[in-house]
Amino acid sequence: YPMLMKWASTQRADFRAPGSRGHLDIINHNHLLPGGRYPAAGVDGLKTGFINRSGYCVTTTCNRDGKRMIVVVVGFDTAKNRDLFVGKLLNWGYPRLDNPAAALEQTQRKAAEMKTRAPSGKKSAPAKKAKSAKKVASVKK
Repeated sequence: YPMLMKWASTQRADFRAPGSRGHLDIINHNHLLPGGRYPAAGVDGLKTGFINRSGYCVTTTCNRDGKRMIVVVVGFDTAKNRDLFVGKLLNWGYPRLDNPAAALEQTQRKAAEMKTRAPSGKKSAPAKKAKSAKKVASVKK
């Protein structure tokens, strides 16, 4: 879909001639594109969004050295946090693209290491207070 990719990668465009009735200056909100606020190498589109229930989201396409990666993320509190995360995710993903099985194994190993080093997070139950002798005695009567 070359036309779609051309549109999705356009930073800014006029819809109708400037000064004419109905003119719109269309600005792309995908700041991962070249020239954007948070450019990521190879990003060439696709769709940004926001709705209350899912927060800031984006579907991003990226082509580096002839290899295309598509990233879809939702649930971010700001567009900036979304964009910075996607840039990091692309930089993390591309070196692992040639051997995804090894990348998965490495990720699982690191997750297991983190789990064994992290505190369990379980809180022990508060110690029960011993019943006073007076109370115990009154029950036995």
